[in-house]
Amino acid sequence: MLSALYRRASAKEAWSTLNGSLRDALEWWASLLKNPEMCFSRTAGARQRPPVRYIIYTDASEIGLAGILCDEKGVAQEFFQEEVHDEGPNIALLEAEAVEMALWAWAQRLEGCQVLVVVDSTTVQGSMVKGASRMEAMNPRIHRLWFLAAQRRIELWFERVPSKLNPADPPSRRRPLTLDGAEGARRVRVRRF
Repeated sequence: MLSALYRRASAKEAWSTLNGSLRDALEWWASLLKNPEMCFSRTAGARQRPPVRYIIYTDASEIGLAGILCDEKGVAQEFFQEEVHDEGPNIALLEAEAVEMALWAWAQRLEGCQVLVVVDSTTVQGSMVKGASRMEAMNPRIHRLWFLAAQRRIELWFERVPSKLNPADPPSRRRPLTLDGAEGARRVRVRRF
C-alpha cells in the first residue's frame, strides 16, 4: 500500500491526477485510520519466526488451486482443491489467489493466531511480505489479505519451499493429498475471487 504513496511523494512517479493505485492506497489508509484497533504492531528489522498455531500450504498450477490447513505439528485439518479454467493463466497471480482464498476460508479459525504460510513462489512470498507487487493485478489481492489479517488479528509469516516439498502441489494438479494426517482432513469449498 505504501509503495504508491511513496512513489508519488518522492516524485519518482509524478501524477497529475489521482490514479487507481494512489486512490486505492489512500482509501486503504483512510479505512485503517477509522478503525485503529485493526492495526497490530510489527517490529522492524530481522526477526525470528514466531511460534505458530497453524500452518497453511498453498499452491497453484495451470489447472488448479489448493490450500491445506495444518495444526502446529503439521497434521492436515482441512483442505481445498479448486479447478482453474482461465485462458493462459499467470501462475504468480494464481499463487497469490490461493493464499488469499486460504486466508478467507479459515479466517474465523485463525483469528488472533500466528500463522505460517508456506508457498513455492519467491514472487508471491516477496510480494506478500512487502505488501505490494510490481504486478498491479496482484496488489488488490495482497491488500485484501493484509486488511483481513489486520481485522482478525492474524499474524502472518511467509516462507518458501521448493515445489517438490510443498504438500499443496499434488492437489493443485488434481492429485490426492500426500501429507501426514491427510486421510482425516476435511475438504472445504471456497470461492474464487
